[in-house]
Amino acid sequence: MTAPLTLPDCDLQDFPFMPLHVARLRDSDLAATVDPEAAWFAVMLWAASWHQIPAGSLPDDEMVLTRLCGLGRDVRTFRKRRAGAMHGFIQCDDGRWYHPVVAEQANAAWRAKQEQRHRTECARIKKHNQRHGANVSYPSLDDFIAGGCEPVPLTAPSKSPDCPEGQGCNVPRENTSKRQGEGQGQGEYIDDVDDDGARARVALVIDNDPIDHADLADRAARAAGVRHIEPKRIAANIDLIRDWLAGGATPDEIIETIKAVTASSSEPSHSLQRFSAHIRQTVARRENNHGTGTFDPAGRPSVAQAIRTARDRVGAVGQPVQPA
Repeated sequence: MTAPLTLPDCDLQDFPFMPLHVARLRDSDLAATVDPEAAWFAVMLWAASWHQIPAGSLPDDEMVLTRLCGLGRDVRTFRKRRAGAMHGFIQCDDGRWYHPVVAEQANAAWRAKQEQRHRTECARIKKHNQRHGANVSYPSLDDFIAGGCEPVPLTAPSKSPDCPEGQGCNVPRENTSKRQGEGQGQGEYIDDVDDDGARARVALVIDNDPIDHADLADRAARAAGVRHIEPKRIAANIDLIRDWLAGGATPDEIIETIKAVTASSSEPSHSLQRFSAHIRQTVARRENNHGTGTFDPAGRPSVAQAIRTARDRVGAVGQPVQPA
């Protein structure tokens, strides 16, 4: 037998689209020699194999193949049309059936997915280095893939001896003068400041949030079935994640809302922007249940709400941001 045509972990279940080369299909032996009904079953099996694991393969089980053809439990019809329906599929060493053309496209898509994850990881490392003045090296693409696309462990450098006790030395300070009514005690949070100062302080808290924005953006894209491999689109997704978090959404709320909207919609998602209104509604419902939900007409959270959200999130991990 032949070795499997795709890798065992090749998973394209978050890829809603499968490439179909029109001329290649039109001029194929399948189109020329297989009867139309069996040819339709073949196309159905191609589509089914795209979302199997490994992608591009099918199990050696007649009942399953019958169902994947759209025949339900009509095994008799499948057996009658099996030769045409399985046209081009070959059985490999692992006992599964692979279609060489589908496997070729699956390998290309899987490689693109790994490259996207590598770019996302490099963006995460870059942000970490910029934020903490660190020098974590970027993994090569081959090393990243060989390591199972696992994220590189990141640790913030130790504080300088000159850093005052309780003061985060990597936290940027505001360049504005101290305002009347701002906190005087160590680790205090301010609720009653003017709009500009409040939003600046929220930015400080969010910037030091322990949440991995790049990883959360990648998880959100996968939950939505959105395939973004361009650096600009990935960066836009990360910006959206930051906006949603600043608006009071938790990582779990973001992922669960995206999954719920995707499951209830028959239309594919082309951008994470689609989910912004739904996520704002999720936060509003949760906040209103506690009597604290306040959103302005533009859909942004109020200053007080953003401060409360940032304070609770950062305070939960014991990293209060000091007043300037």
